[in-house]
Amino acid sequence: MPLHDTFWFPALAAVGGVIIAAVASYLGGFLGIAIAGLIITFAAVRYDLEKSDIGGGFPSATLYARQMAVREQMTPDERNAYRAGLHALWRPLVIGKTIGIGLIIVGIGGLLFL
Repeated sequence: MPLHDTFWFPALAAVGGVIIAAVASYLGGFLGIAIAGLIITFAAVRYDLEKSDIGGGFPSATLYARQMAVREQMTPDERNAYRAGLHALWRPLVIGKTIGIGLIIVGIGGLLFL
């Protein structure tokens, strides 16, 4: 990833978080900011938990067994590509979780202390 991408992605995510906080503040005050943070954090955590799903669907023992069987049949190149894809998702998910937690803290802090 070029250097300018490593700067612009977090910067745009932060600006997006500020815009979401401003809209949520206008609509619901500090409680709106906290709720927006909860939604962002919930979405990021859920996507983080489901990013390695191969078959999709409701989590169950048979689905997990199918996923393990598919992963065992992968060639080393496919396995490396799969891991690289998961690794590429790490940074956006951390940024999303951080923005969500920050909005939750600002919302609850403003609600309780202001």
